[in-house]
Amino acid sequence: MRWLVRLVARPGDTVLDPFTGSGTTGVACVEEGRDFIGIERESEYVEIARRRIEAAAAQQRLPVGRNFVGVELNPEYARMAERRMAPFAAQEVMPV
Repeated sequence: MRWLVRLVARPGDTVLDPFTGSGTTGVACVEEGRDFIGIERESEYVEIARRRIEAAAAQQRLPVGRNFVGVELNPEYARMAERRMAPFAAQEVMPV
């Protein structure tokens, strides 16, 4: 799915998935730096998608500022990663 997201959307573009299901497209968008709008009518799948997308976004934020052994990272890299994840910080997945 990441390959397909890279193929059809440029970084910063918004991808619409009208049948979100378990959120695979949303996860790929987080991993590839694309914004995502998902639509799902089944509440149990909304929760599954929400958890998966939030987990993917959290994984993307891990290295910001420090690496895993506590050494400072390049400040430009940290700023770039923060900008990349900013659109996802305020988004919510809401049932329709």
